[in-house]
Amino acid sequence: MKIQLAVFAVNANDAKILEHVLSSAHYECAFFDSSDALLTALDVECYDALIVDWSGENAGPAMLIRRLRHRAKNNPPLMCITGAEHPLSVADGLRLGADQCTVRPISPAVLVAQIEAMLRRARGTDVRSSREIHGDYTFHISRREVEFMSKCVSLTHKEFDIALLMFRNISHTVTRAHILRMIWGEANPAFSRTLDSHVAKLRAKLELRAGQHGYRLVAIYGHGYRLDRIGAARQAM
Repeated sequence: MKIQLAVFAVNANDAKILEHVLSSAHYECAFFDSSDALLTALDVECYDALIVDWSGENAGPAMLIRRLRHRAKNNPPLMCITGAEHPLSVADGLRLGADQCTVRPISPAVLVAQIEAMLRRARGTDVRSSREIHGDYTFHISRREVEFMSKCVSLTHKEFDIALLMFRNISHTVTRAHILRMIWGEANPAFSRTLDSHVAKLRAKLELRAGQHGYRLVAIYGHGYRLDRIGAARQAM
C-alpha cells in the first residue's frame, strides 16, 4: 500500500522537482497550486501527510497551515518547505503547527529521509522492527502480519493493507473511493463487492464487530467505512 501525500506548491518548477523526487521514492502524490482546492480535497480524502512548499511565494503560509490543521480529518503530519531568503523561519514553521520544517536547498535524499522520519513519529512506528501498536493489535509492517491476543492472525495482503489503513484513520470515515485507490490503485466500482468481502473477513478475523477489544469497524452508508475506538482502548504507541 503506497503512502499518499498531499503537496501544495505554488511554484511550477518546484512542484515538478518534488513530483520527480517523491514519485522516485514510491510515494503517491496529489499536487495542488490552490489552497482552496487542497482544503476541499481534505473534506473527502485522508492523506498520510501534507507538504506545503512555500519557497516560491512571497505571501506568508501562516493562515494556510492553521486552516490545514483544522480541516484535515485524520490530523496527518505536516511538513513546510521554505526558501533560504523567505521570511518564514524553521522556528516560525514549527510554531505555526508544522511537524517538520526544512529550508531549500535540500538534497532529495535528505528530503525523503525527513518525510520518512516525520511519518514514523506520527504513527509511533518502532523503527527497529517496523511495527505499529494500536491497543491489542500489533502490525508488523515488514512481515505484513497482525499480532492480536498473543497470536498472529493470518491475513491476505489486501486484508492487511485495508486493516492498516483503517487503524491509521481511527474515528474518521474513509471513503470507499479512497480505499479502492489506495488498495487496488483505482476507484473502480467493479472492486466494490470485493472490498465489502474483505471488510467482512477483517471484522471476523480481528474481532472488530462488537467492540469487545476496543475497536469496531462500521459501514457508513453511502460513504465508506469507519473504525471507531470503543471504551478505554489504548492510543497507538
